[in-house]
Amino acid sequence: MPNAKDPNVLAVPAGAPRGMYPSQSTWSPRVGLAFALDPKTVVRSGFGLYYDRIQGNPTFYTLNNPPYVGSAQFTNGNLASITAGASVISPWGTVQTIDPNLKIPYSQQFSFGIQRELPLSLFGDATYVGSLARHLLDEPDINLPTWDVVSKGTSSTNLNSIRPYQGYSTIQMFQSRVTANYHALQLHLTRRAGNVRFTAGYTFSKNLGEASSDTANNRNPYNVKLMYGPLDIDVTHAFVGTLIYNLPKMSHSSRFVRVPLGGWQVSGVAHVQSGFANSVTGSSSPISSRLADYVGGDTMLPDPGPNGWWNRAAFATAPYNRWGTAGAGTVRGPGMQIYNMSLTKFFYVTERINIRLRADFVNAFNHTNFNDPSANQTSSSYGTITGAYPSRAINLGVKLAF
Repeated sequence: MPNAKDPNVLAVPAGAPRGMYPSQSTWSPRVGLAFALDPKTVVRSGFGLYYDRIQGNPTFYTLNNPPYVGSAQFTNGNLASITAGASVISPWGTVQTIDPNLKIPYSQQFSFGIQRELPLSLFGDATYVGSLARHLLDEPDINLPTWDVVSKGTSSTNLNSIRPYQGYSTIQMFQSRVTANYHALQLHLTRRAGNVRFTAGYTFSKNLGEASSDTANNRNPYNVKLMYGPLDIDVTHAFVGTLIYNLPKMSHSSRFVRVPLGGWQVSGVAHVQSGFANSVTGSSSPISSRLADYVGGDTMLPDPGPNGWWNRAAFATAPYNRWGTAGAGTVRGPGMQIYNMSLTKFFYVTERINIRLRADFVNAFNHTNFNDPSANQTSSSYGTITGAYPSRAINLGVKLAF
């Protein structure tokens, strides 16, 4: 850490706005509407404008910038004389910067739904939900050469030798240039009375955008719009259900039957969803971590399994001098099915003392839920399953309350 009076430190320009960028007006209106069509039917709609709380990373990352932290990179050196014969010297490692015109991210969220009281103590809800996110952050490397410059070299050209800002390697700049959209049909059915109570929710959605987070890589640094597609958090179908079933108490049976067999409660949670979107990537020098090429054919296999989840032959590593042709989110990972169940019984010793027996079954049916395969063509496990979520677990417990 250099001294505060070091000339290099004193040379850092002063006068930047607080937080390294100016804050804009954050007027955030909310509008809501509820209208009863009849005593059992209500229409609801709403709109809101929401601004993000600016994270600290754009500022925190600059702590490693020169002159506070310095590093050097040498190519073609050796252990005896590291700097000897170095063809490229990069005095600084990664430098973090912030676009002076950075804007605060925001989202417009809106919904329209119908709620209806149904027979048999049921309640139904059908809602359209949408969200438009704008000015989201990403961190492109603004010190990458253009494809025209890359094409004048070869695949073995040292990247630092053709960067536009010589003497530096990666220069990541926080920019507010990413957009994302979410649209969903959400259906909900619930029953909150009687011995059988449940909720059931189904979502059919699409989540499109250019990046899932500000740290996402593999994006085109020259034109982020080319990365528009299903985000890696996009799930088309999702179902979540809960159940509470109070078994008969057997009040009219003898004590020997009623105590051990009556009054049990069965509860459960089910979560079923389709797979996440994945982007197939490749790596070739000098600019690595890029989308792969799509060469034709079905991207998914008709009968996917651990040894092959999608059609690896449909993709190839892009050549060194251009961006890959495969779009974002072109393949889907495995879906998920999780069923958790509980069995509970209360034994009342007195009015104030009771004993609770409980058995919990996590992933009760021991369904195998695979992890996503690697989507990087340079990985030895590319397109294959190498792991899974935990198998079934059973927990038994006894609780004494007094």
